[in-house]
Amino acid sequence: MSAAEEVVVATWREHSAVGHHYENLLADARVLAWTEPPFRETLPPRRRRP
Repeated sequence: MSAAEEVVVATWREHSAVGHHYENLLADARVLAWTEPPFRETLPPRRRRP
């Protein structure tokens, strides 16, 4: 099945100050998940080492 033929059954989104997480449930029971940085940010915040 090509990317153009994938049928999304449900979409879940979660937004926070740390970033945005998305999940798509496909008709064949696969889940596609990805995370994006917060708005106006190019990368997620980095933790400083002690």
